[in-house]
Amino acid sequence: MANCCINCFNDRELKTFIHTNGELGRCPRCGSSEVPICDGSLLYVMFEFLTYVLEEDENGDYAYKIIDDTFQLFNNDITNKQALFEEVTKESFNGKKYKLAISFDHYKESWKELCEELKHSNRFFPTGVIYSKIFKQSNDKDLPVFSSILEQLESTAYITDCFYRARISDEPLTANDMGAPPQDKTSAGRANPKGIAYMYLADNIDTCVSEVRPYNGAEIYVSEFKLKQTKTLIDLTDPRKKFSIIPFQESDYGESLAIIELLEAFALALSIPVKPHLSELDYIPTQFLCEYFKSLGPYDGIIFNSSFSKGKNYVFFNTDEFNIDEPAPFRLNSINFEYS
Repeated sequence: MANCCINCFNDRELKTFIHTNGELGRCPRCGSSEVPICDGSLLYVMFEFLTYVLEEDENGDYAYKIIDDTFQLFNNDITNKQALFEEVTKESFNGKKYKLAISFDHYKESWKELCEELKHSNRFFPTGVIYSKIFKQSNDKDLPVFSSILEQLESTAYITDCFYRARISDEPLTANDMGAPPQDKTSAGRANPKGIAYMYLADNIDTCVSEVRPYNGAEIYVSEFKLKQTKTLIDLTDPRKKFSIIPFQESDYGESLAIIELLEAFALALSIPVKPHLSELDYIPTQFLCEYFKSLGPYDGIIFNSSFSKGKNYVFFNTDEFNIDEPAPFRLNSINFEYS
């Protein structure tokens, strides 16, 4: 019996199956101890979707490589992904090469077109394909797939979680100065339109300081923030890894993967540095999508990777839900540059 555990996989459905059907033990594949483990062949039923997404192609690649690249099912800590794949699929795909049998790149160009339309043509009432297929609330066909994927990306922020916000100031600041600016002084940001305040926070001090783009010798004030109540966020730090195709119907496989690629493009747009003189225009597409997320109701904000550090940024749509500590002063003594 070749065992595997919940830590061998990224996929939430596979983790749930192992947790339900496994027993506590030490995993021989990734080395995790006291975790639910089970015979890998028991997972065979969970991999039925492969028969619909793969087709033989002598010029293709091995099935486990395609599946790992496309769905990121396997944790990178396991010693032999191919052996695990062969175990859970009962060697059904051994000795042959394959290609993906579904197309899912149809939103790549549509996202670029929407960005250009929002910036230069139709800011409030876009007419592009991607808007009518996904974002238009009257569309009953594709919206459930999009909503289901957002549910998979849900992350909970608790009242015990600590967040941080930095401000550059030559004058001493207090906790009252560390919140979001008033509406009449709110400039456009990555997520918020001009005049609509969101709360931008980070998961650590280094990240929040980096995000304000300090200069050498700058006086920086950093406050710790804690929520007054639990919030539900959309985690965009790694959409593909958090996504599971297993619950979807065969007819939705291509659409679900296309939406993941769209969310990855959106997450990248949030994370990449924007030139200050172009920021107000370039932020419009990401502002549009954040406003859309806010309109859906159950979501209180988003999480995305910082463009300046390895940390995470948090955007909360409501700015009044925090207890704010008095800020601590810092002085920036050096700046590191990387050349490419």
